[in-house]
Amino acid sequence: AAVYNTGSVCAAFLANVDTKSDKTVNFSGNSYHLPAWSVSILPDCKNVVLNTAKINSASAISSFVTERSKEDIEQIYTTADRSDYLWYTLSVVDLKDDPGSQTVLHIESLGHSLHAFIIGKLAGNQAGNSGKAKLNVELQV
Repeated sequence: AAVYNTGSVCAAFLANVDTKSDKTVNFSGNSYHLPAWSVSILPDCKNVVLNTAKINSASAISSFVTERSKEDIEQIYTTADRSDYLWYTLSVVDLKDDPGSQTVLHIESLGHSLHAFIIGKLAGNQAGNSGKAKLNVELQV
């Protein structure tokens, strides 16, 4: 859960990153059903006002486009400001077998949240807030 508190105001986001199975989670003394691959928004940390799995819109995800780049890309320019979502995939080939070295994935983002998967498993995540959206994550591969 990502929880944001300012004084007496509280908001929470409950996420289920499992792409196949629904989950039931306990949060703040209450039980919540989270459909697979969805986020529930609780603007008062109690009541769900929206779950992303229940959005039924043909324009929600119209298509996926693959673009290859040898340089970093910027989200708003790349998506033409039509989407809040951008999926990065990185493949590393021919790593030298050096017993004394450790491969580290370093990610910097101005996004509000980040979920990093390595070989299909969640390796780490981080969430910023309205005061500090910048994220810096280092993960050992």
